[in-house]
Amino acid sequence: MGALGCQIVFAAALVPYPSGQTPVGVAGLEANRGQAKADVLFVARAGANVAVRAQSIEFSPYGVRQEFVGGHVGGVATFSGQLPGLVNSYAGADAQKWVTGIPRYAIARVAGVYDGVDAVYTVDASGQLALRMLLAAGVDPQVAGFEIKQAATATLTTAGDLLMRLGPNFRIDPALVYPAPKAAQAGVERTARYEVRSTMQWGVQVDGWDRTVPLEIEMKLGTAGLLSPAAAKRFAGADGSTYAVGTVGDAAGKDAPFPQNQWAGCGVSIGSPISCSDVAVYKFTGAGELSYVTYLSGRTSEVVAFARLAPDGSLIVAGATNSSDFPVSAGALQTAYAGPAATYTSSISTNPGGDFFAARLDAATGVLRAATYLGGPNADEIGEPDMGADGSLFFLHKWLDSPSAGMPTTRGALMSECTGNPCQNAYAAHVSANLDRLLYGTYLPGHSGATARLHTDGSVYFVGSAEAGFPVTPTAYQKAPAGGFDGFVARLDPTGSSLMFGTYYGTPKQETILRMAVAPDGSVWAHVSSFVDCCVNIEYSLVRIDAKGETVLVNKPYDVGDLATDSQGNLFATGFFPFQPSENAFLSNSCGAGSYVKLSPAGDLLFGTYLPYYVGYDFAGRGENGLPILASGDGLYQVSESVSAAVYTGCIVDGASFVNQDRLSPGAIVTLFGSEMGPREGVAFQLVDGKLPTSLSGTQVFVNGTAAPLLYVSHGQVNMVLPYDLAVSTRPEIQVVRGAAPGNVIKNSVVQRAGISIFKTGDPALLSAAALNEDGTVNTAANPAKKGSRVVLFGTGGGPTNPASVAGEVTPLELRPLAYGAIVSMYGVPDLPVEYAGGALGLIAGVMQLNVKLPETFPTVDRFPANVAVLNVVTPGLSYYPGSVTVYVK
Repeated sequence: MGALGCQIVFAAALVPYPSGQTPVGVAGLEANRGQAKADVLFVARAGANVAVRAQSIEFSPYGVRQEFVGGHVGGVATFSGQLPGLVNSYAGADAQKWVTGIPRYAIARVAGVYDGVDAVYTVDASGQLALRMLLAAGVDPQVAGFEIKQAATATLTTAGDLLMRLGPNFRIDPALVYPAPKAAQAGVERTARYEVRSTMQWGVQVDGWDRTVPLEIEMKLGTAGLLSPAAAKRFAGADGSTYAVGTVGDAAGKDAPFPQNQWAGCGVSIGSPISCSDVAVYKFTGAGELSYVTYLSGRTSEVVAFARLAPDGSLIVAGATNSSDFPVSAGALQTAYAGPAATYTSSISTNPGGDFFAARLDAATGVLRAATYLGGPNADEIGEPDMGADGSLFFLHKWLDSPSAGMPTTRGALMSECTGNPCQNAYAAHVSANLDRLLYGTYLPGHSGATARLHTDGSVYFVGSAEAGFPVTPTAYQKAPAGGFDGFVARLDPTGSSLMFGTYYGTPKQETILRMAVAPDGSVWAHVSSFVDCCVNIEYSLVRIDAKGETVLVNKPYDVGDLATDSQGNLFATGFFPFQPSENAFLSNSCGAGSYVKLSPAGDLLFGTYLPYYVGYDFAGRGENGLPILASGDGLYQVSESVSAAVYTGCIVDGASFVNQDRLSPGAIVTLFGSEMGPREGVAFQLVDGKLPTSLSGTQVFVNGTAAPLLYVSHGQVNMVLPYDLAVSTRPEIQVVRGAAPGNVIKNSVVQRAGISIFKTGDPALLSAAALNEDGTVNTAANPAKKGSRVVLFGTGGGPTNPASVAGEVTPLELRPLAYGAIVSMYGVPDLPVEYAGGALGLIAGVMQLNVKLPETFPTVDRFPANVAVLNVVTPGLSYYPGSVTVYVK
């Protein structure tokens, strides 16, 4: 944990694009105005993902209902707290059922769910849905009961949370988690707790309630999976507005298309049910308020691959669908679905294979103006469409897309049919701006690799792999394959009828080209994968080929994630590659999310930095300054290479594993990576009055405004302990302050109940755990534990303890077990006995230990030697864990 980096005068920065406020949350209660089943009162599609009826709450994607037991049938909702932004719902093929201008609210009240009991629903910015039951004076809280008929078990944790498991398997089946309830009368808190009445039913008990005063009970509802719009296509409008177009889970309230067993949804597996997905188009004002959200949905699934403002100001959205009732318009290029029927699958993939779709919206209102299918009889997955200068649309396949025979082609096309059986060729189509004519449709020779790219003259560059017979042009750099199959680079002319150039690129090994970017001069940057045996000992290179396909100008050993060029021909790349962070890098330590480099046209490194984890690998177009835009869950960013030095935090990671970057556990030790956060020479803590300091060498870290205990600070790294009182499902604001200089606020990680991570030591390839043997000696390869003996694992996280621990204090020499406990499992062995899981006695609160009894015998695990035991540690009710660890055994 020594000093990081060198003394610098200025630092690069990751800056919001466009500058100004980022969009606020989109959570809200959408009143049912015909977009859902008639008995649905409202839906919520951000975090909660539910449809609420007078007597039930339906969770998508599970298709399960939480019902009021013995409640009154019927009921209406009254809404208050109208939220910014209206909803447009285009669901299904019947235009008479399309609904626009639907209001959104923060509060919905359903009167008389029981005699003297009203139900009030609220939703917070994160999408957490809460139910407040308002009981008139004298109404016993025991009158209210709830039931999930599909539940297999109902259990209470030591913290009072309710787990409703939705299948027979304790470990892998999904569960709805209900945090402990709260109750109050006239502002006075009452003790409330869940009461399990059967495997399917529960109620709420309230101690000491006064019959003469109304009673209020609050329950946070168990959340179900949601395809978040965090991965949306984001871009800016000319008026300072921001657009986000992505895929969200079906809001429930529609007929489940694929009922299997007790589940409902698309792509359902027993452990990971997936919502049928809808397209969601959001527009935000320059102040960050939602203007509208428009949903485009068929009965099954849609995904987005492209969204951009057209030259006439309209908004174009394109993607893929396997819904036969996607909302297409009259006069469209293709009004009927041509693809295969959607079928149930156990895959967790949410990418449908059916037809392409394109839609044109009024950018100001989100109203649908035109929409069309484009596809053949087979599964047509989507690549990365692009837009011509006139607003016309190009559909282009990409690497790993499912090839499809029978796509629509036009007279004079370069290839009117797919040559292989099964089809192995890529496909390109050019559609008119009004989505009513196919300007050309053609197959492309070779096997598709990277997403094809559109040049400014309307020509299309495509790459991939090919065997003998690829149609090279006379002056090609390489006219024949050098191995079994080679990479190729080719350029289709603007009419879709001929090649402007085509060349192989390969060696005696096997090659394919995975990604590419086209420079303004027409030269091509190509990311090449080379190997002898498939998927073993792969070598990567980044090459630049001239605009005629005749000469290789650059060859670098880089493995990249995405590529883009600027007007000067410089190349920007994300990914994992050997590089030295620049002196002015804003992040000189890896957050586990790859890197960002800028290369000259000659391939020289001009700038390099690591990226924070919340920024994606894929570029989201270029900004007005010509620099590439990076997309993240909370907005768009650009890299500025020279700004005034400032305190910057790039990521917060689990202090034991350096992963778990989007989840925080109360009381856990975490690490911040960034720049200018502390002194060049790192400084470790010394206890002050038996506690960790909250200020160390001029550095403080504030969590929701409160200074946190610090373990270590330096220029690029800070180790700290999170407070134990962080509220679950919130995104705490974390800010480093150096002297009087405040840094950026990061709030991209959500608090989960009790994630656990084990410290590692020794051989990193074996994931060796920091552990003690039964005799108190350190577990090593030379000093293994005996099978059947006890080992002590050391980690962090796990959440609150009982008695309560305080961050920054030393755990006294008394047992402080974790409130939620812990499960330790091994491959092929039932869960191991955990004799103690809690605070590590005599160490800083935040360090926890698990005393685990190893079995006498257990099988070996692939990739691990026979002298190690491979362990997984999880919190009951949570499926996430940051990976396996091992202990040495004999």
